[in-house]
Amino acid sequence: MTILAIEGALGAFRTAIVRSDGTTILESVPAQRALEDGLRAISSALQRAEIEPDELDRIAVGIGPGAFTGVRIAISYAKALAWGWKVPLVGVSSYDLLDAEIPPPVAAVVVGRPGVICTRVRTEDGERRACGPVENVVATLEDALRVPHLAIVGADEATLAALHERAIPAHVVSPQYGDPVLALAILARRRDPAASPHAVEADYGEMPAVKEPVRR
Repeated sequence: MTILAIEGALGAFRTAIVRSDGTTILESVPAQRALEDGLRAISSALQRAEIEPDELDRIAVGIGPGAFTGVRIAISYAKALAWGWKVPLVGVSSYDLLDAEIPPPVAAVVVGRPGVICTRVRTEDGERRACGPVENVVATLEDALRVPHLAIVGADEATLAALHERAIPAHVVSPQYGDPVLALAILARRRDPAASPHAVEADYGEMPAVKEPVRR
């Protein structure tokens, strides 16, 4: 199976071509250049892999939460390419990209704009989620976070400090697959594609603050 993976929620805009034999081609552009250079990166990956769009078995895209603009651009590109090339599309959550193969209990922390996080705590009994300012999220999920042997992946210094202030043990681990775009390609192999590209929806988490326009 040959997969084109597109990920923009967790930092830089990343794309990868991954084949069944393990051959991997990676391309990356800075997050602030995703709109201008994202399609170039995808085209470059295809050229380096020496494959045509009709050789792709599916396209995978990270659906967030994460960087608001990065999510929108990645999903827009993925939907357009899947529709135009008639290739099945698979959407994968940022939480899954971070905590893949890490057994519960585990907390996946997605850092968005400064001071804002989205967190999913997954245990044997289910999961809980919250997005917002760091202190608010930690307070909301405190009882779920305060469990024995909880692994925490993706947390930044602000989140770790908030956990420390509440005396919540922080057993920090790294994502099993390292690069999120590689995790995306791996997980997409195991999942059924969406019924249509339009069925893939973004999870923006905490939406950017919006100021009311001043009427004059």
